[in-house]
Amino acid sequence: MNTKQPQRGVEKRSENTHLRRQKMIRDACELIAELGPIQFTLSSLAAKSEVTLPTINNQLGKKADVFQVIVDCMIQKTQSTLFDFDLSSPLLALEQLTESLISLYRGDEALYKAAFFIGETEDLFEHEIPDVLYEKSINTAIGIVKSARENGELLGNIDQTLLAHMLFENQRFVRRDWMRGYISLEVYKHKLLSAAYVTLAADASKEMHTILLNKIDELAL
Repeated sequence: MNTKQPQRGVEKRSENTHLRRQKMIRDACELIAELGPIQFTLSSLAAKSEVTLPTINNQLGKKADVFQVIVDCMIQKTQSTLFDFDLSSPLLALEQLTESLISLYRGDEALYKAAFFIGETEDLFEHEIPDVLYEKSINTAIGIVKSARENGELLGNIDQTLLAHMLFENQRFVRRDWMRGYISLEVYKHKLLSAAYVTLAADASKEMHTILLNKIDELAL
């Protein structure tokens, strides 16, 4: 008895189901990035994905479930992308961290915009984000400030944890403008670096202060 043909049929249906689900997630990200979580509806998702509402419910669940799926996708993708930086050159590490974040978002803008939108309006990843973006970003920022102080580039007149948190808060504020479509990723990058340089300049040595001012001027060109 030949069982290969039925088996291939099962595999094909499973593959099609997976692809359809992935498309629905992609469509949901695009809708949420465009409309925001509050205006997003499962009916609009069904229309965009060209499937029935019961199919959405079966594959993804309710609206809150869709939000959770998107946040989970973002967290998984971020965990596999973020890496450690060489902190022996603090400014270089800062610039590498910035470029890493921009590249991360550029690779899937709809996903990250949707996930951050959801995070701010639904508090879905308040308990999960420390292990992904928050803890990684804060620890890197603390490492940058600590290394700069050890190198004599920062004077140590301002608490290093405060400076590190200010570096992190800078990117959160600028990210909101990008998330809402007010600025492009390239402008996001320039604003993020400018804010970081200004923050570090507040505690910089005379030589480092000059370097930071030059960098700020370069970004303004």
